[in-house]
Amino acid sequence: MAGTLNFTEFFSIIADLIAHWNSDPVSLGILSVLALMVSGYFYGRVYQKFIPALKNVDCTFLGIFTIIGIFQLAMYFFVWRAIDTEYALILLMILVGLGPVLAVITWSNIVPSWKHLFSFVLGILICSVLVAASSQWTITSMYFDSVSYLSQTVESSTASFFARMDYNRGMTGNFISDPLHDFNSYYYFWGMILRWLHRMFSLRGTLAPIYIWGATALYGMGLGNLFVSSVNVLYKEKKHVWFGILAALLIASPYYTNYWNTDLAFFGNTMRTLGIGYMCLLVYLALKHEDALIFAALGICSFANIAFSSSALFLVAFIDLGVFFAMCLLKENKPERWMWFAASLFPLVQYGVMMILPYQMQDLFSTLAAVGFCAVLCGIVWLLRKHLKVLRGFGIILVPVTVIGLAAASWFLPGEYGYEFFFETRSLHDMTVNMTGWLSQTEMIRNIIFYVLLAAMMLNIKKDAKYKLFLLLMILIGINPLVQPVISNYLTGNVYSRMFDILTNPFTLVFLVYSFDSLCMKVHPVSWIGLTAAGAYCVYTMAVPNLTQPYTLSMTPKVDDYNWKYKSGDDALEMYNYIQNNISIPRDGYWIMSQCTDLKGFVSGVKITFGAADYRDVLADLDAYEGKPEYDMVTLLYPNRRFASDNVRDIEVDYSKLDVLLEHFKSDYLLISNTIAVWDERGWYNKSYQSLINQGVCSLVHENDTWALLKIDQDRLQEIRDEKEAAEENNAAKAD
Repeated sequence: MAGTLNFTEFFSIIADLIAHWNSDPVSLGILSVLALMVSGYFYGRVYQKFIPALKNVDCTFLGIFTIIGIFQLAMYFFVWRAIDTEYALILLMILVGLGPVLAVITWSNIVPSWKHLFSFVLGILICSVLVAASSQWTITSMYFDSVSYLSQTVESSTASFFARMDYNRGMTGNFISDPLHDFNSYYYFWGMILRWLHRMFSLRGTLAPIYIWGATALYGMGLGNLFVSSVNVLYKEKKHVWFGILAALLIASPYYTNYWNTDLAFFGNTMRTLGIGYMCLLVYLALKHEDALIFAALGICSFANIAFSSSALFLVAFIDLGVFFAMCLLKENKPERWMWFAASLFPLVQYGVMMILPYQMQDLFSTLAAVGFCAVLCGIVWLLRKHLKVLRGFGIILVPVTVIGLAAASWFLPGEYGYEFFFETRSLHDMTVNMTGWLSQTEMIRNIIFYVLLAAMMLNIKKDAKYKLFLLLMILIGINPLVQPVISNYLTGNVYSRMFDILTNPFTLVFLVYSFDSLCMKVHPVSWIGLTAAGAYCVYTMAVPNLTQPYTLSMTPKVDDYNWKYKSGDDALEMYNYIQNNISIPRDGYWIMSQCTDLKGFVSGVKITFGAADYRDVLADLDAYEGKPEYDMVTLLYPNRRFASDNVRDIEVDYSKLDVLLEHFKSDYLLISNTIAVWDERGWYNKSYQSLINQGVCSLVHENDTWALLKIDQDRLQEIRDEKEAAEENNAAKAD
């Protein structure tokens, strides 16, 4: 699918996907998303029945976020208590099936409107573009965290309990759960979908590609849904809706065609940008309309965002703080709205308390603390229901105190991240757009366009003033260099740049386009020509290169048999499936030393002695490891080496050291390239591992043109080590 694609090839691919709908990984991924969208649609119709403010929104993805959010709440207890994952599958089935049931019993209107069809069609178009771009590239296992997230999903599909595993290596044990990763249930969610599909269609082999394409499709459909919903909410005249969609897509194209929006769209961190966008849409509606229940939807989105990424903790916290300040400044006087807002803080407080508690207290305490905290807030609101100006006054005073306090703390409490960190280009590390720096002139012009739109928004401050106030508060308390150091040092760490999600999410970008269009209401040609020209520039100079050129050469497939559907070479895929289907896995797994860094992401049950992240760490500072086993590991089994000439730093390698590595890393199997030949003592070329077979250290289990899997005899390794030590002692004795 990589490269140019004509119509004949396109329709051939579509026909193939349809013909193999119950076995092809892309088809099964799409099937999963369609099932979620059907259920989400019915949930969305229930929302619209009880929350009139959502009438112009296609709430399908709010329904999907409800499924994911409730699943996230349950997963805290599944992880804490090591509850059997079979119950998680049952829960998922119930949640997916519950949407239509709720729609029927609540007598919700289930007849779709044109906006549902429009968002669905746009979602398909966006999804097709993302899939086409992603099909060109590999999962970049060494340079991003692809293997870890794939492993977390694939392992979840077969494990009897969640977490308690180093997903990069597969090590298990009574590990203390990592709050930053182990409680983000998006990967468990997809793991249960994979288990469900496996049972329905008796699938064999690796299930990872189903997750890759399913999650990518979910993200693409979500973008279409959010863009259409945002335009429908903001634009009142239908004749302007089409321009709003076009202008928003053009202007936003550079923000949503990067490597993480295409090649890594299956990451929870990619979905995070979508989830934050939905929260901002709900914030707009919550501040504009009187519906108190809109805050219930906001709380559900908070749960879903936490399921996507731990970074959502500080993003949700700042959004909630901004809403609180905005409600105070806007003199909100309805007690029920304050109480529902207080209740919507539950996901934030629960996860926040859990993050700071020792593991032994994480069980029910964080949940009870969240319940207690929200109950106290509701109680305060109830007591002050006739004197809400006291609460508002407190919030109004707190605004300058917060801004000045954060700025002062940034100045007087120096830490690892100083003011200059605000201007660093973090796109490679944090899956974010470089908004305060740039790597190219086109990025600089993109930023200029953005800040012009942001400044123009403030020129007509009275129109949609409530959401503009919210954005201004976000800038004051979080997204500016004066407060960044203390936030980076004590809240966000090195992922501070993800704060810009609040400004560059799909809804806020549409809002900026709409605000500029509204500013030029009397001279529409100025708006239409200006926005169209800016959008065309963004597409031509950034979006098209993003979609056609790899962000890094590590994304380019280095094998001729690359299979885009499986994100793998055919020989590697055949080896994954052989290991998955033919190697008997003991209860505690088995150790494998692998030159193929993708292995852990595609095969469950294996334990890797040296994972993708280990290769990355050593290659990043090879000199620091010289003389250590890790140095020999990387130089001998360099992941990109398919031939002897594929060296790292032109270092000549000695494959006679393989037995030493096998002994040091205590492996049961060795997966090694089958294409590397070395000059042996007999005077001809032989495979790099042949000497191990000749010594009886390894036996060949399976091979193809690219890879060989060998079983290691640790007893024989020990014999060889004893023989070498005995020989050395004899030589030393003779020398004496």
